[in-house]
Parts: sequence; structure tokens; C-alpha cells
Amino acid sequence: MEKKREVFDFASELASLRPQLIRRASARWPKEFWREQSPEDFASEAICLVYAKRDTFRGSFVAELAEYSQRTLDRLIANCWRQIKARGKQETLRPSKLPRPSGTTPSKKLMRKETGEKVAGALKSLPRDQKRICELIHLDEASYGKASEAMQKPGHTLYRLMRKAMEALHRRLAKHYASHT
Repeated sequence: MEKKREVFDFASELASLRPQLIRRASARWPKEFWREQSPEDFASEAICLVYAKRDTFRGSFVAELAEYSQRTLDRLIANCWRQIKARGKQETLRPSKLPRPSGTTPSKKLMRKETGEKVAGALKSLPRDQKRICELIHLDEASYGKASEAMQKPGHTLYRLMRKAMEALHRRLAKHYASHT
């Protein structure tokens, strides 16, 4: 007997899991660290990761999607805990605090510089709001909550802006690297 596949809209079902993921993150992430990484940030990041891997998701039921999303969230929280333990509780979670890789060669430095220039050029070509959200989240390392306050826009608008910005950056950079290979 063949198992029936449940048909569901991946994006809308994933979005409906957000409150559940926020509650789960709130229960697992101590309040003293919420300034640096809020439960909403964890939930949003988990949703983005699951959505990015939607093509590889093999589940056929909404319950499987919920379980997969929860496992992704738990991995994110565990990774943050490892970072905190590695640097001590007084350190922030900013990636700029991580040690730089050793063995940097002049050619690697040049490649990093060229890549940085290409990304900066692609960022400049974005619309103002998309550029601003990228700067806040990726360069200033602000949480979505802080970015929402700074831009005076609701969180769901910021997620949409970020998605559009990332898609535009990917297209622009893919064109550049495709023409240089």
C-alpha cells in the first residue's frame, strides 16, 4: 500500500511555524543573551536556512517540515553556545571577534580585496532600503529587531527586503564571476 503524500505550500507552512520556533528558541536561549541574539532572530535564521534548502527537503508532511525546522533551530542555538563557551560569556557574538585564519598569502589578500570591491560595487547598485538592510544585518551585525527599529519597518518587510537584496546581489555577482572564468 502506497503512502499518500500530503500536499502543502512550503513557504506558507514554513512561515506559519515562526511563532512555534520563537517559543522554542525562547525556552532554550537565556534572556541575558537576548540583546545579542533574540529568539526572533534565531527563528528567522532557521526559517531562512530551511527555505534555502527547500529543494533538498525530502519530507512530504507538514509535521516533518516542523521537525526539520526545529532541528535546524536547535543546531543554530547549539552553535551560538559553542561560540560563547569558546570566548567566554563576556564576549559578544560578533564574528569580528573570531580569530583570523593564519597562512594568508599575498594572492589570497588580493583575491579578498577584489571580492570585497565587487561586493561593494554590487551593494551600491541596490535600491536604498535593500542596501540599508544588508549593511545593518551583515556589516553592522545588527539583529532583525534592531534593524526594524532603525529602519522603522516591520520585521516581515525586512525579511522580504533582505531576500530581494540577496537575490539581486547573487545575480550581479554571478554575472561577474561567470564572465571571468
